Amino acid sequence: AQLCNQHQVSFELLKPLLEETLEKAFLNGPENSQTGPAKRHDTQTIQKQLEALKTSEQQELYSTLTKAIQNYYER
Repeated sequence: AQLCNQHQVSFELLKPLLEETLEKAFLNGPENSQTGPAKRHDTQTIQKQLEALKTSEQQELYSTLTKAIQNYYER
């Protein structure tokens, strides 16, 4: 919500995306629903997204989540 407020975008706009994401996770299981650069090991996109984050706290959180996703799928 904070990010939406900073960019003057209604948080409500995320509702359809969040609902669809959760529905897929419950229907197919999280392992079959996970997508994105972390799962694909798309280091170029990961780096661009890290650079777009404003604070070191945001970057640290993103890196931690990315590594957790990658470690999960390497098992």
